[in-house]
Amino acid sequence: MNQVSTLTRREILKLLSLSPLLALPGSTNQEVATSNDSNLPNIVVLVFDAWSARHMPFYGYPRNTMPNLSKFLERATVYHSHHSAALFTSPGTASILTSRYPWNHRAFNFNGEIIKGEVSNNIFSALAGTPYTRMGFSQNPLAIFLLDQFSKDLEKFPMPDETALIDYVLSDNIFGNDFRTASVMESSYLRPHTDTPLSFVLSLVEKYIYNQDYREFNAAFKEQYPLGPVAHQGRSYLMPEIMDWVRTAVNALPKPSFSYIHLFPPHDPTRPSAKFLGSFNDSWSPLEKPHHHFSAGFPQDELNRRRQLYDEYIAYLDEEFGKVLTSWDEDGVLENTILMITSDHGEMFERGIYAHSGPALFQPVIQVPLIIAEPGQTTRKDIYTPTSSVDLLPTIMQLGGQPIPSWCEGRVLPPYGGAVSERSIFAADLKTSAITAPIVQGSFAVIRKNYKLNYFMGYEMGDASLELYDLENDPEEMENLASRFPEIANSMKAEIDRKIEESNKLYQR
Repeated sequence: MNQVSTLTRREILKLLSLSPLLALPGSTNQEVATSNDSNLPNIVVLVFDAWSARHMPFYGYPRNTMPNLSKFLERATVYHSHHSAALFTSPGTASILTSRYPWNHRAFNFNGEIIKGEVSNNIFSALAGTPYTRMGFSQNPLAIFLLDQFSKDLEKFPMPDETALIDYVLSDNIFGNDFRTASVMESSYLRPHTDTPLSFVLSLVEKYIYNQDYREFNAAFKEQYPLGPVAHQGRSYLMPEIMDWVRTAVNALPKPSFSYIHLFPPHDPTRPSAKFLGSFNDSWSPLEKPHHHFSAGFPQDELNRRRQLYDEYIAYLDEEFGKVLTSWDEDGVLENTILMITSDHGEMFERGIYAHSGPALFQPVIQVPLIIAEPGQTTRKDIYTPTSSVDLLPTIMQLGGQPIPSWCEGRVLPPYGGAVSERSIFAADLKTSAITAPIVQGSFAVIRKNYKLNYFMGYEMGDASLELYDLENDPEEMENLASRFPEIANSMKAEIDRKIEESNKLYQR
């Protein structure tokens, strides 16, 4: 709905408020396009932002947050120990799209981009010259910055305004060819994460114009969304419209196609519909854990309140996404489509930490869902081997019948390429580091079989810089075993030290 006048938008909102059953934009059924390459499967990678595996019933969570997806899993492969390579969108998404760890792709700062020498190492360029039509889409600007780097290898690169009912983002509507620069400047001058915009006057003007429509938007949907619809950085969304866009966009692509679709829910702000708000007012409460060295000081009762909203928002997401899965079944889309469902990182509601800020790499923020459904799959497969987001790209190439690039750091996932148990997988938070300088500070997670090491490099923490956990016997990471098993902890630390030393050689002056 970009470049729609304010008056027209208000008229639309008033119309919608009068008829909740009215079809939203993009809801018209579209015929599935076909081509002569029908023997190759379509591949859809669907990323739900900030979606932690620790909140999913099919991974043992006591709240039934996703009944529809749980039912779908009975004909899919479910990965129980899958991990993001980072704890926020820029590096986490970059590792999915490049099969490179953060110290190599270097998109590890906020608003980060992949360093120049690594840009060509991505899934879209790997599929160049194949029959696949390639689409990249994101509602999260941090992921759009990365897709923009790969735009020459994309046949389809829609902007997030296609899913927004209100969009005052200039970088969407005016500066599409310079999206990253415009978006960073716009967020700094108009919509900063702090209360001090660089341009106070422009910020006030923008807020007045946007808030006038946003208030009407909220009023139109007040009964359906008591906390308000989703609003983020100048865009406002409704979940049904988001999901309907996904359904129709995938249906409309020429076949075979590869789609990377990165959706903002269930990322904060969490806005469940009235049906789900309060649906988890139950007696259950999570295990309370001591505050960590990097605690932000959130009291546990506040974290529990936010956790409940997050769970209710996931339940709302599940209901709407369940409709997409049903539609794809009815339309026959899944008969020749490999569907991969995952996340770029998780979310924290413990140890005084909220969301995915700070450097602590505990399991709730790096353990993410991974579900792969193949055409014709009728039984569930469960994989308990530790796997990583860097494994997605080589697996996509394998399943798409294409050669695996030599630069991939991941491996083909089981059961598609054999066992990968004899290795370590890694995650890192390096946002305090410069992208063109040696890394001297960062936090790392190393997972090797049942052991996990949290390693805080360059922080003044003394012996507390190493935390070793036995995830098999202590999945909540409560007992630090580093002093009891120093040989294991030091061996895992040495793996990271070697990788960082090798990476740093490229940036020494």
